[in-house]
Amino acid sequence: MNLMITCRNMEKTPAIEAIIAQKSQKFIRQLGENIKVHWVCQVAAGEHISEIEITGFHGNPLFAKATSDDLYKTFDEVERKISKQAARIHDSHIRPHAQEPQYEE
Repeated sequence: MNLMITCRNMEKTPAIEAIIAQKSQKFIRQLGENIKVHWVCQVAAGEHISEIEITGFHGNPLFAKATSDDLYKTFDEVERKISKQAARIHDSHIRPHAQEPQYEE
């Protein structure tokens, strides 16, 4: 996994890097080892904004954005949104192959 973190109008701390790395590890299981994850964290007009874009797998890039008054809430919300998108991609690749063929007698 290639992880890139960008902070705008705020300081990138080791705590922020650690929690983002922890949350990003969950996407490897669903999308594969070779993904590229780019997090953008920023403060604008007193609101914390987190964005995530995941590329490097078979399919269109995934993107999610969340806004809140608490930075850590935005991390959780973005993770939830991306996990939902990743699950759809994971299921579409796994389910058709896992089903037994239906034969009519």
